[in-house]
Amino acid sequence: MLVRLEELKATQVAEVLRSHIPVIPTGSTEQHCTLPLGTDSIIVERLVDLACHRLSNRGVGCLILPPLRYGYSVEWSTYPGTVTLSSRTLESLVLDILESVSRWGAERVAIVNGHGGNSGVLEAAARKAAVKTGLIVGVTDYWAHAEGVAIGHASRVEELLLSYLSGFKPGKRDRDEGCDEGVLTGRGVKILSFPRSSAGGAVVYEGGVGAYTGEPERLVDSIVSGLAEFLYRLWTHPKSRLSI
Repeated sequence: MLVRLEELKATQVAEVLRSHIPVIPTGSTEQHCTLPLGTDSIIVERLVDLACHRLSNRGVGCLILPPLRYGYSVEWSTYPGTVTLSSRTLESLVLDILESVSRWGAERVAIVNGHGGNSGVLEAAARKAAVKTGLIVGVTDYWAHAEGVAIGHASRVEELLLSYLSGFKPGKRDRDEGCDEGVLTGRGVKILSFPRSSAGGAVVYEGGVGAYTGEPERLVDSIVSGLAEFLYRLWTHPKSRLSI
C-alpha cells in the first residue's frame, strides 16, 4: 500500500487519497565528512518506505511525494558539494507543496524530516499551511523515534544507519573541521539541539534525544515503529477536535 505520486496518473490521485496519507520526505545535500553528501536524504527515504510498509498492516497506505533532497544547510555552505536553500526559499517551497496537496482534496499530510537544519523551517511552513488551508500537518524528525538515541551530524550512529539501510561501506573517518564525534561546527557556527514535543492547533510535532550502544536492527526497528505510529495517529486524528 505504498504508492509514489510520480507513478500515478492525475485521474488516480483522488481515489488513492481515500486510503493513503500523503508523506513528504525531506533531507539535504551537504558535507558529511567521510559519508556521502546525500546521507540525510538516503536515510530518511529508506525509513519512510519501511514505515509505510509497516503502516499498511493497519490498513492505511502512504502516498509518497517526491523527496526534497535540498535543505537549509547554510553552516556547511563553504564545503564543496553542499547545496543549501535559504530558510525563506525552503519555507516557501514547502508551503507551496502543502497548498497543492490541499487542492487535491487531502485533509492531512505528513512531513518526515532527515536533516536537523530543516526542522524549524518545516514547522513554520506547516503552521502557515494549517492556517491557510485547514490541513492537518504532521511534522517529525526521524530521530525523534529512536528511543533515546542521539544521532548527530556525521556521527558513528548516523554512519551505522546509513550502512544498514543502504549498504554503504564506511571508510576511514577524517577529523576535518566539523567531523569530530558529537561536534556540530560549520566554519565558526555552533549549533545546540533541544528536544521538542507538543501537539496542538492543526500541527503535530514529535521530539526526543538520548544515547545508543545497541545493534542497527534494533535501532531501525524502533525508528520504523515510531514513524508508523506517528503516521497512524496523524491519519486517525479527528479534524473536528482541532482549532486554528
